Amino acid sequence: MTNPPPETRRQNGRDEAVHEPLPPDGVVMAESAEEVALAGSQLALQAAAVICVLSLAWPYFGWIAQPLPWRETSFAIGGVAFVFATLARQPWPWRILHAAFMPLAWFFYPIPG
Repeated sequence: MTNPPPETRRQNGRDEAVHEPLPPDGVVMAESAEEVALAGSQLALQAAAVICVLSLAWPYFGWIAQPLPWRETSFAIGGVAFVFATLARQPWPWRILHAAFMPLAWFFYPIPG
């Protein structure tokens, strides 16, 4: 995948909103069908881990009427994503990325607000 020129990011950030639109953080410019499939499979793997953990955690914590512990849930999602990436025979950098993504997302979530 190549990095698109800055004008591509500005073009993809256009809409009909009243406010000035912000360009997206990134634009994937895939050069082949294999690169599109790679990006889609990585997103699907992370989504499967999220769905798996939340489908088990939400009913349990809803039944006992307690709030969902998001820190522990994010670590569980990271662990399940690591297992899924290992089962999918992903290269080690992708396994580590999948394991760290959700805990890092939980950690950095309060910063922008």
